[in-house]
Amino acid sequence: MININLLSWRDELRKRESRFFLTMLSFFILGTFVICVFVYFYSSYRAHSLGPNKELLNKAVQSADQEIAKLSQYATLEKNLKNETQLLEAINYNRLLPLALLNNVAKSLPKSVYLDRIEMRSGQLLLSGTAQTNQQISQFINELKQYPEISFPVLKEAKTVSENDAVTIKFEVDATIFPVKPIPESKPNAKA
Repeated sequence: MININLLSWRDELRKRESRFFLTMLSFFILGTFVICVFVYFYSSYRAHSLGPNKELLNKAVQSADQEIAKLSQYATLEKNLKNETQLLEAINYNRLLPLALLNNVAKSLPKSVYLDRIEMRSGQLLLSGTAQTNQQISQFINELKQYPEISFPVLKEAKTVSENDAVTIKFEVDATIFPVKPIPESKPNAKA
């Protein structure tokens, strides 16, 4: 039996499509190659044209690094100054505290109440004196409560004493001195 291909147009169509695919593939490969060559030459041109500017950029980077180092020194200096300011404020407050305490104690003394002793020790205030009545002592303690530096005034002791036909009351008032600002510990700083 003889094989006759009556549909030869199919073979021709397949060959044409195969040729078209190979042609398009070669154009794509060629175009990709041309683009790669163009990018290579362009980037090498840019790299060579930046050569003189590279030194300028390096100098700018070095000067920026120096400025950053100066800023870090300023930040350290600012921190040290803040610590010293806090130290001075605490010292100044604690230096003026006895004056404020004496002033407030003097303002709160009623008539006929006299203080014999004022003692300050580690946040405690001890006041000893004489009064004519218990009411005056109570008034004195209530007046002390009004001042923020003196807190929790308490009558520690009250004794009736007779001297030269006069009856007086000897008393002791204990109070807490508040607030006392703690003095921050100063650390030796390296001078910049």
